[in-house]
Amino acid sequence: MKKVLSILLALCLLVGALPVFTFAAEDDFVIEDGVLTKYNGPGGDVVVPDGVTSISGIAFEGITNVTSVTIPASVTFLFLESDVLWLGPFYGCDSIAEIIVDPGNSTFASVDGVLYSKDMKTLLYSPPKLTPNEGKLVIPDGVTTILDRVAFHDNNDNIVSIALPASVTSIPISPFFGCKKLSEISVDLDNATYTSVDGVLYTKDMKELISYPAGRSSATFTVPSGVTIIRNVAFYGCESLTDIKLQDGVKEIKGSAFGGCTSLASLTIPSSVKEIYYAFSDDCTVKDVYYGGTKEQWKQINFTGSEYQFKDATIHFKTTPSTGFTDVKPGAYYAEAVKWAVENGITSGIGGGKFAPSQTCKREQIVTFLYRSKGSPQVSITDQFTDMPKSEEFQRAISWAVENNITMGNGKGQFSPAKGCTRAEAMTFIWRAAGRPEPKTEAAFSDMPSSSDFRKAISWAVENNITQGIGNNKFGPNTPCNRGHIVTFLYNAKDL
Repeated sequence: MKKVLSILLALCLLVGALPVFTFAAEDDFVIEDGVLTKYNGPGGDVVVPDGVTSISGIAFEGITNVTSVTIPASVTFLFLESDVLWLGPFYGCDSIAEIIVDPGNSTFASVDGVLYSKDMKTLLYSPPKLTPNEGKLVIPDGVTTILDRVAFHDNNDNIVSIALPASVTSIPISPFFGCKKLSEISVDLDNATYTSVDGVLYTKDMKELISYPAGRSSATFTVPSGVTIIRNVAFYGCESLTDIKLQDGVKEIKGSAFGGCTSLASLTIPSSVKEIYYAFSDDCTVKDVYYGGTKEQWKQINFTGSEYQFKDATIHFKTTPSTGFTDVKPGAYYAEAVKWAVENGITSGIGGGKFAPSQTCKREQIVTFLYRSKGSPQVSITDQFTDMPKSEEFQRAISWAVENNITMGNGKGQFSPAKGCTRAEAMTFIWRAAGRPEPKTEAAFSDMPSSSDFRKAISWAVENNITQGIGNNKFGPNTPCNRGHIVTFLYNAKDL
C-alpha cells in the first residue's frame, strides 16, 4: 500500500513540474471567410489561429483581460483606419501589453511589443499597457509615419516620454491621444519636419503646435510667438492646465484643440484668430475668454460650429482702439492696424489730427512705412533715380528699399514716388521685405499678373491671410491701395 501511495505521489509531483498548456476553445474565435470578427475567449495571452487572414476593427472591442496578442504569418490585413470608425482592431482592449508577430509574417513586424509595418516605416499600434524602459518609448530610426488616430489611441499609463527619430515625416491629427502620463516629446535634431521645445511638439518652422503632452503638471502655458495654427486635439486630455494663452499671430484653432481639458478656466485668444473649429470635444469648462480684439472683430471669427461652446464664458473684449485720429472710427477694419502703426512709429498721420485712411497710398509712402517698421536703419542715399522726392526720409526709405532688393524702380531710371501703389506692388514690396519666401501653391485668381515675383507675392500673401481677393475670383492686382489698406497689410504681415 505504501508503495502504491509513493508511486501516486511521485506522479503528482511529476505532473506539477510539467508546464500547463491552455488550448483555445473552438468558440473563442468567430472567424468568417478568414476574417477574425470577434474574440470571445478568457483573455490572457491570445494566439490568433493560423489561417486567419484579417482581423476586424471590432474583434477585441471591450475585452479588458487580454495581456498579449500573437499575430500569425497568415494575417495580411488589419482594419486599422476608417473601415470601422478609425478605431483599430484592439480598440477598447486596454489591458494589452504586447503585440507579437510570427517571424514568417510578410506584412507586419513587432519590436519591443509595438506593432509596425514589415518594412518598419509605419508605427501601427502601441499597446495601452506597454511598459517601455523607464517609461521612455524610443521609436526606431527609419520609421517615417505614425498611423493616424490609431497608434496611441487607448489609455496608456506607462509611457512618460516619446523620442521621435530623424526619419519621421508624417504625424497624424491626434498622434499620442491615449498617453495620459506623457510629459515629454523629443525629436532628433536632424529631423527636417518636426521639432520639440521644452517637450512640446511643433512643425520645424514653429508655425503649428502639434501636441502638448497630456501628462505635464503645469497649470499655465503660453504658446510661443510665431505659431499660427493650433492643431486638432493639440491639448487634448491636459487635465492640469487651467490657463492657456495664445499669442498674437495665431490664425486657426483646429477641432477639439482643448478637448478633455477639464480644468481649463481661462483662455487668451488674440485678434489674429480667424477660425475656431469645435475647440472643445465636449462641454467647455472655460469661464473667462480674454480676446485681443473688439466685439465686432469677435463676431467676424469663423467659429465653424464652436461659438456655442463659449456660451457659459465671459468674453473680455479689448478696449476699442484709440488712434488719436479724428478720421479713424473705432469700429473700422483698419483701426487696430492704425493703432499698431502709430505705436510702432510707422506713421504719424498727415497732420491736423488726421490719418486719411481713404487717401491713395503713394509708392514713396509704402516703402517709408516698411523702412520705419525695420527701425529706420542708416543707409546711403542712392542717385540712380532721377525723380527722387524732396523729403530726405523718403529718399532714405527708397534707398533702403533698393539696397535690400525690395524695389528696382520702374526700369526707366525713375522710382515714380508719387504714383499710387497697386495691390500687386504692395504685396511684392512686403513679400520681398519678408525675404521672398516660396508660397506652397499658386493662388488661383483669374487675373493673376504675368510677373513671376507678383504671382509669388500674391500667392504668399493669400496663404498667410495678409489679404484676399476682391471678389468674383479676382485679386485686382492693378487696383490702387489706400492708406487704410496698406497699414492693414503691414499689420497682418508683422510677424512674417
